[in-house]
Amino acid sequence: MFYEANLFFFLLSNAGLLVFQHRRDRRDKQATKSSVASPRDVEVEEELLDDKPEDASSNVVDANNEAVHTFKMNFFIPYALAVAADWLQ
Repeated sequence: MFYEANLFFFLLSNAGLLVFQHRRDRRDKQATKSSVASPRDVEVEEELLDDKPEDASSNVVDANNEAVHTFKMNFFIPYALAVAADWLQ
């Protein structure tokens, strides 16, 4: 009974963390999208962009985040299978 409860707890916590990360990533992507619907919106967005300092490394950070996300997804599935196979032994 202990092993089943332990496995259930870890599966539930990992699923919760995965959902939390997915929601955070989706929220971050929506925050970076442009919301231009009318010429007035363009003016407001230009004012907001003028207030922000230019960051040349933002493209590097975005590419790095994408590489980390790809690595996590490529690592998570085999890791989960290995843990499940070990648990079945």
